[in-house]
Amino acid sequence: MAKLRRKGKTREAKLLLICCEGAETEPQYFAHWAQHFPRVNILVVTPSENRSAPEYIVQLAKHHMRKLKFEEGDDAWLVTDRDRWPGNRGH
Repeated sequence: MAKLRRKGKTREAKLLLICCEGAETEPQYFAHWAQHFPRVNILVVTPSENRSAPEYIVQLAKHHMRKLKFEEGDDAWLVTDRDRWPGNRGH
């Protein structure tokens, strides 16, 4: 993998930002991934209480992408419970 530059420093790993609606199970699950993918910096972020609707997860992702100065090769994933939120099922 090619080295990526961030803030004048070289980093070896890409960044994977995972924004989850759940604050317990999902972070534990993705923390386990970090042990198996050392060339990926995995950051799991959860919303503050009562802010877990999909639109808040999108806002949370956008905020952290700006804050972390996302670069080419970095990824952001949004994880929500599809059964919990009505509308747009199957999209």
